[in-house]
Formats: sequence, C-alpha cells, structure tokens
Amino acid sequence: MPRDRSYSNMTVNRDDYEWLRKEYDKFKLDETFNTWIMKVAFSAIERQRFIDNISDKYVMAQLDGEGFAFLDKASRELIQISLSGKNLVCSVHKSKPCDHKIFASMHPKFIG
Repeated sequence: MPRDRSYSNMTVNRDDYEWLRKEYDKFKLDETFNTWIMKVAFSAIERQRFIDNISDKYVMAQLDGEGFAFLDKASRELIQISLSGKNLVCSVHKSKPCDHKIFASMHPKFIG
C-alpha cells in the first residue's frame, strides 16, 4: 500500500481513454492530461448542480434533432431553443441572452 494516499488509480476502458487522450492532445494545452481531465470532471459536476438547481423552474418537453423544448412552470410557456448557424435562438427572447438558453446549453442532453 502506498504511503501517499492523495492519489488513486482509476480503471477506465482503454478505447475510451485512448480516444480522450487523442482529443486532448489536439488542444495543445499547457497542463497534463490528468489535471485537465479532473478539471473537466469538476466542471461537469458543477454543471449538473446548476441544472439541478434551475430545473425545478422547467419541465422537459422534447428533445429532437431540431432543438430543445421545455415548459417554463412560472409562465406556463413552451420554450423552444434552436440553433441558427452558430447562435442559440430562444422562442421567447430570440437572440438576446436569457436563462432559457443557459439552461438548454448546460443540459447534458442538449446537443447543439
């Protein structure tokens, strides 16, 4: 048993690891793969916390190839988020920044 318990070995699927490593190498970052992958994991946890915190305001309605739709509980409006080129468009706020677009873009099931 190692004396330094501040590190752990983690078993992962080799194909997944090799794909992630290859994608990471394309970024040419100034940090190690392990440091970067931990930052990504921490970020994913924070993103999920945000989604869990804000999701009580919305009810999921639809996920499809055309965008993302959900019901705003407060206004009882069906909100649709779609892509127009590289921009997100909200059915209520159009191209202006809004919580609806933040919610959709942070949601793990939204693929823009």
